[in-house]
Amino acid sequence: EEALARLNEQQQQLSETSTFSAGDLATAQAQLLAFDLTAKEIEGLLPLLLEYAAQGRDLNQVVSQIGSAVEGSAGAFAKQGLELDKGATKAENLQKVVELLSRSQGAVAEEVETTSGKFKIFQNAIADFTESVGAGIVTFVRDYIAIVKDVFSP
Repeated sequence: EEALARLNEQQQQLSETSTFSAGDLATAQAQLLAFDLTAKEIEGLLPLLLEYAAQGRDLNQVVSQIGSAVEGSAGAFAKQGLELDKGATKAENLQKVVELLSRSQGAVAEEVETTSGKFKIFQNAIADFTESVGAGIVTFVRDYIAIVKDVFSP
């Protein structure tokens, strides 16, 4: 549960400082978990992944490419110079991916300073607010129905 709480906190923090929504980040984290990465590995990888994706790449595609690379297939990363050794462990492959992604620093900071970046952050904040208000309404209605049922049940 502590690891999940840290991942949720990371989603919120990164959604406030990048153009990626909390929902997009949650999806990326879930996809990375499906590749058997630990919460700690994801916490370290996600900011690097966002830097790479912020250079005009699709976030979901980047996550898939990372998963493939961790599994041993350099794929699209081969064009950026990623070389994976046959027989390498997932941890060794992950380390090489981290080294590759570390070269992409600064893209998120540049993106959030643009007008379109600021607007995207604003849109994400509104979407997160709407989602939380919606969740509150659903909880209220569910509790209200339970009370009404209790009052009118024989």
